[in-house]
Amino acid sequence: MDKTVFGNLTEEQLDAPIGGTSVMHTHNTLPNMAQKYHTPMWAVPSYPGLETDDISTISGNRTTYEATKEKYVAFAKDLLLRIAQ
Repeated sequence: MDKTVFGNLTEEQLDAPIGGTSVMHTHNTLPNMAQKYHTPMWAVPSYPGLETDDISTISGNRTTYEATKEKYVAFAKDLLLRIAQ
């Protein structure tokens, strides 16, 4: 493989997934609800038009939904750092 494609990335960066494990693991049904309501995962619990059947499940997992924002921010920052290098 041509090493010039990797720019100035360190060996540690090349050995690690982008963003570490921040978005590596499944979010179970969180993406489904985000798609259903056309909103980011972290905003689903605050979405004003939640269907009655979804409210209790989403409310019970509010912190899980909201924590996804930090994970995607970490992923995006690492991606942008790698691109900049």
